[in-house]
Amino acid sequence: MQATSQITELTDREIRETLPRVKPTYRRLTLTTLYLTACRASELKSFSAENVIQKEWKNRPILVLKIRTLKSKEEDAYRSIAIPLEKQYEPLSQSLLDFARSRRDPSRPLFPWVRQTIYNHVVEYFKQFHYRIERQGNVKAHWKTAAPHAFRHARLSNLVNDFDFDSYDVAAYTGWELKTVDPLMPPVMKRYVRLQYTRYIDKLFREKQE
Repeated sequence: MQATSQITELTDREIRETLPRVKPTYRRLTLTTLYLTACRASELKSFSAENVIQKEWKNRPILVLKIRTLKSKEEDAYRSIAIPLEKQYEPLSQSLLDFARSRRDPSRPLFPWVRQTIYNHVVEYFKQFHYRIERQGNVKAHWKTAAPHAFRHARLSNLVNDFDFDSYDVAAYTGWELKTVDPLMPPVMKRYVRLQYTRYIDKLFREKQE
C-alpha cells in the first residue's frame, strides 16, 4: 500500500476548497451536486430543475433534492435529500437553486452527462487526492485516486463524523434499503419505518467552521 505520507485524502475541506476552481459553471455545479447529494454519478443523468425544490423546515429555508435511486428494487424509486439553504449552514446550496431556476425547461436534465464525462471532470480537478478502500476478502486495504465515488465517501464521512449521522440517517440520505441498516428487523416492522429527511435535517443546522 502507498505510504500515507504521500497521500492527501479527499475530504469535505479539500472538495470545498477546490470547487471554486472548477470551470465552467455547469461543471462546478455538476460536482457540487454530486458531493452534496452523495449520489452515484449515474443518478445525476435524470436530475432536472423540477427535482430542486425550496421548502421550509421550522421556519428555516431548506433545499430538497429529489434523486432517483438506481440500485433500488422498486421501479422509479426516488429519495428526497434535504440540506439547509442558509449560507452559514451550507454555502453551496444557493448556487444550485439559482442554476435550477435559470433553466428555461425545468423538465430537462440539469447534468445530462454519461458517467465517463463526470469521471473526467473529477480527475481533471481532483487527481491529486485519494480515498481509502477498506480490505474486502483477499483484497488488501489500499488508496485510490479520486473518482466520482470518492465524493460519496467524503460526503458520508462528513455527515457521520461532523453531523452525527447514524445508520438510519445515512440510509435515508443514500437510498439504502432497511435490510442494509438492520438485517434482523422483522419484515412486519419494515412497513412502519420511514427513511425520510425529517430524520436528519435538524442535525444539519450547524454553522460551518472556517
